[in-house]
Amino acid sequence: MGDFKSFVTSDIEKPERLYIRRRKRGPKTINAILKTFTINDGTFIVKLIPALNISGYGETESDAESMLKEILGDYFDSILELKHYKLIHDLSKYGWKLGPYSKKTFKKTIPINKDIVLNEFGLPKNTPIKESMLQVA
Repeated sequence: MGDFKSFVTSDIEKPERLYIRRRKRGPKTINAILKTFTINDGTFIVKLIPALNISGYGETESDAESMLKEILGDYFDSILELKHYKLIHDLSKYGWKLGPYSKKTFKKTIPINKDIVLNEFGLPKNTPIKESMLQVA
């Protein structure tokens, strides 16, 4: 996957999904819609994708996003190489499930919101947190 295109949108109501196409010949691709959360912890900006348990951080939001995209690209590269049953097992640990009519589309079974993220990090409810959607193609 390495380099990929990503778009940030404020439409946070879109359902999270992963479309994974692994061909025997030709390029392997992942298209994804993932919810991201941005938190300023006072020292660093942390950008999270809880649906995949991935995060990046930096002194600026741009630094955090760059790190997040690099880690996300590495993760996508690694799951593209997994056998199908291992892929299903790996993603199911994070609450992903295959769609009923496809062997390629995964859907998030448990929606994640900012209250869940704040609770996971032990942060007060009044902590500023920004939600957005990351679309990867």
